Amino acid sequence: MNVSIILTSYDEHRSIAKAISQIAKNNVNNLQLLVVAPDQKTIEIAKDEIAKHQQLKESKIIKDAGIGKPNAINTAIPYAKGEIIIFTDGDMYISDNAISLLIEGFTDEKVTGVSGHPVSLDDRNTFWGFTSHLFCFGAHTMRARPSAAWPASPSSPMSGYLYAIKMTNAVAKLFPLPTEIRAEDAYISKKIAGMGYKINYATNALAYVKFPKNLKDWINQKKRSLGGNIQIKNQRSIFEDLQNALIPIKFAKTPKEYFFLLGIYLLRLHLWILIYIQHHKKSYSKGKWEQIKSSKS
Repeated sequence: MNVSIILTSYDEHRSIAKAISQIAKNNVNNLQLLVVAPDQKTIEIAKDEIAKHQQLKESKIIKDAGIGKPNAINTAIPYAKGEIIIFTDGDMYISDNAISLLIEGFTDEKVTGVSGHPVSLDDRNTFWGFTSHLFCFGAHTMRARPSAAWPASPSSPMSGYLYAIKMTNAVAKLFPLPTEIRAEDAYISKKIAGMGYKINYATNALAYVKFPKNLKDWINQKKRSLGGNIQIKNQRSIFEDLQNALIPIKFAKTPKEYFFLLGIYLLRLHLWILIYIQHHKKSYSKGKWEQIKSSKS
């Protein structure tokens, strides 16, 4: 299959080279890479890195307006030639075989989405590092179901860090995305569910990610991701968190980690209150980039 990768980036000149080099290491035939970024520094580093890899000769660098990820994706979609389109970001990198594993996830015509598996690069021994590892474990638990594929579920959308879609005629009509949405991965997952398609989970297609390391950045990131679900009327809610309240307890291993859980439960409650207030007042920023600076270090 012809594959296009859309790599969106916003002021990620420190990490874009690693993101591109790992894509090249996947050594997949018929691969087209589309790098979308608004800042010239990231663009120049991306251009230099692409030039090092013969297998990325079909790449294209696209300068966008820098007004949000949905707009960046919309800018790139007209250039995408692949039957399968993979979405990833410039502030993380994928495992050496992630692309092949995502492609293998399209096991039949009813599967039009395949999610990758985010893995935290942060230190589990710190509070924020433990929080990030817990998030990845929770997302993995929700997606790792017994069957090979399942009806797309609003409760476990594809991971925005790494996911693939098959561009059937129906799926292609999802684009251009509404530019006001804040969680395009949840939006696409919900639309796929509405069409009656299925999503696979490529558990070994790894996306290595650095997460927020302070309270302000953690809240801003989660308001965008969880709040983005509320924005599109997905079935994510505080009640779902309560139903899954035992997952963190199963994940923690040491007395220090159990102590961390006390803070995490309180923060999660605080987060949901903020999200519901924002949604009620319609005071959230629609669609625009909100850079999480502490995750870039």
